[in-house]
Amino acid sequence: MILQVAYGSETGCAEDVATNLHRRLKYYLDPDVESRVCSLNDYQFVFPSVAIIVCSTCGQGDPPLNAKSFWKSIMSRSCPQDLFSDVEYSLLGLGDSAYTKFNFVAKKLFRRIQMLRGKSIFDLQLADEQHEHGSDFQSEIFIADCLKALSTRFNFQLESPTIPLELPLPCTIKLKYLPTTNEDNAAAEISWKHCCPYKGSLDSVARVTSEDHFQKTILARISFESSKKSESMKPGDVLAIQPVNPISCFNLFCELFPQISMASKIMIADISDQWISIEYLITNVLDLISIPRRSFFEVMSKLSNDEDEREKLMEIFTDQELFYSYCCRPRRSILEVFRDFPKTTSSLSLERIIEYVPRIKERNFSMASVITKQGTDSSFVELLVAVVKFQTKIQQPRLGLCSNFLADSEIPQKVMIDFRKGSFSLPQNQETPLIMIGPGTGVAPFRSVVQHRNGRKCFLFFGCRHPEKDFYFKEEWRTNFPDLKVFPAFSRYLTDKVCYVQHKLIEEKQLVWKLISNEDAFVYLAGSSKQMPKDVKEVLVEIIADLSETSLEEAKLYLEGMEKSRKFQEETW
Repeated sequence: MILQVAYGSETGCAEDVATNLHRRLKYYLDPDVESRVCSLNDYQFVFPSVAIIVCSTCGQGDPPLNAKSFWKSIMSRSCPQDLFSDVEYSLLGLGDSAYTKFNFVAKKLFRRIQMLRGKSIFDLQLADEQHEHGSDFQSEIFIADCLKALSTRFNFQLESPTIPLELPLPCTIKLKYLPTTNEDNAAAEISWKHCCPYKGSLDSVARVTSEDHFQKTILARISFESSKKSESMKPGDVLAIQPVNPISCFNLFCELFPQISMASKIMIADISDQWISIEYLITNVLDLISIPRRSFFEVMSKLSNDEDEREKLMEIFTDQELFYSYCCRPRRSILEVFRDFPKTTSSLSLERIIEYVPRIKERNFSMASVITKQGTDSSFVELLVAVVKFQTKIQQPRLGLCSNFLADSEIPQKVMIDFRKGSFSLPQNQETPLIMIGPGTGVAPFRSVVQHRNGRKCFLFFGCRHPEKDFYFKEEWRTNFPDLKVFPAFSRYLTDKVCYVQHKLIEEKQLVWKLISNEDAFVYLAGSSKQMPKDVKEVLVEIIADLSETSLEEAKLYLEGMEKSRKFQEETW
């Protein structure tokens, strides 16, 4: 019997839980038991087997990219109805109840495997990022339940691990080192196995907020060779960017790891089929400025040769509040953790670093323009990006990796990109009115819609702080799109009046209801996922109740009906 721990992960959280569970199982499983951890797209349909699945939800109830082909295959009508008849499975969903489609994929996946005759080991478990202890709380319960359930199926005792729990597992990374006498691939263009296969060029970056505004926001133009995939993109779709670490990251790495020969050329099967330098590995592949997950401290403690540091690392792993205060609240990076534990760091091999530091993941941005041809073979698109920079108790400012990569790059700059479908779908009838609610950079997908429709039948509710500081595209709206109706809300313009997009909706409630009830308008919402979506939906319910003369409960059902028919769509982050 084979044991597979599979994940569907967009940001790396589900992958981390799955990897952590598989790592713990390795301490107990007989060496002859075949087990593997993989993405759902790489799941093998072999029987009999046990499948432990950890899956998140993206956008408006979509599976993560590394689970989409699996999802498509088992949701297909041609899928054998007894596909999982010889499979026992358990499933953990990772989600955030602040989103409407909380754990939608996990719920549907659990039911679908059940329909395909899978035998659930125990009921579906759902982790919620809004829990006071975060999603880790339910994840730890799930891991404990899996270990207990699998002990009977694979005949092991939780009290008697085959490998002592205080020891690290054997390293899974196998490196090849290029002999100094050999020629490398210096003349070849280096690449590694990330998820952005297309070449692009960052051609321009322009600041679109005033110089005295606290938030720097940029409009970045990226060009690329036209392709079938790029030409299939529609307004509201997404461009993925593969960022790289700043050179300061590599410089600090060199200081912290004198035991590693920086002149080495290496090859790692799951990263690249080419010889790569240590500088390339650190700059392009390893996400050293990300915040470590709790499991990182457990493996670090087991690798440590220093008793004091080992105890401190294990304390951070076991004490959730200490982990949050040390890591999450100050946004401390993996590289800074290495610096804080110098004795442990000095004993780490390159293989162990590669094994436990996550890979840099691509970042998704709503396209802020239609894809525009330039010449016969080339096109470009624009992105509206808020540059992330903020201060915590750590002296050095916290910087968003991708936004600062774009903002600080020398122009032109090569970038690796991918084209992806967004969660918005537009009505086929060009005469159908569109109510678009997009505060801040939430306006990005709506700019592409306005360009596509030339502003016709477009009603934009935009929110920012000040009309002269962060009113994105103000002149463009007025000059280029006379048919566009813009309703701006300024939250810091008049000291005696705070105005958000929901207040503008109330001001224009007669128009909003007329468009929805008489003209069958579609309503779109994009922007921050914090309080704004909830406030906007509450106001829409109030408007519907008021002007249709129904109860709030009936108005809520009306809005839910719009969601089901895709006449109300939201994309928040």
